[in-house]
Amino acid sequence: MSRIVCGGRSITMGNSSERSRSRIRDQFHPLAGFEQLRPLFDAWNRAVDSEDPELIDSAYGAIRAAVTMTYPDGRQVPEFMLGIEGDYAGFRWHDEPFTDE
Repeated sequence: MSRIVCGGRSITMGNSSERSRSRIRDQFHPLAGFEQLRPLFDAWNRAVDSEDPELIDSAYGAIRAAVTMTYPDGRQVPEFMLGIEGDYAGFRWHDEPFTDE
């Protein structure tokens, strides 16, 4: 089960409906604390729809500053992209931190 963490607390959990090596699409169940973050994900969805790279970077930066993602075993995911719309969350991740090279 995937977890998204904010302030040390799990705020969502999901059961995978589509899975690949580094991508999952889950139906998710918000836990206490998620509603405070919903505006960040709404802003991300609007930015993606706008196709404006600066808006997308800004909106996603706000999400990454607010949450971490953990593997089912509890280890933190080094790099990830996360989108939540309605009752579904899409996750993509990379097992190693990105470098500036």
